[in-house]
Amino acid sequence: MFHPAYPTPADLSREADAEARDRADLATLHELRTIVSIALARASQVEPIRHPDRRWTTEGLLDALTDQLTCIDGTAMLLTRGTLVLED
Repeated sequence: MFHPAYPTPADLSREADAEARDRADLATLHELRTIVSIALARASQVEPIRHPDRRWTTEGLLDALTDQLTCIDGTAMLLTRGTLVLED
């Protein structure tokens, strides 16, 4: 980590790269949130799978989509409110 009073050009470049990475990641997370939200809305309207040999349930799918939405939101919050992480 660099001393904030005396950053080198390389330090400033790494910081700019990290900020650009986080902005790109936030845009991707926004797109993924939209995709998962639409899937969640559509999946909640379908009939459940009733076959006795089913390997998953509609409720399980809804739970998984809800969990992923929570993960997406948590990651976005981390990027917007967390400390900027510089790469080596």
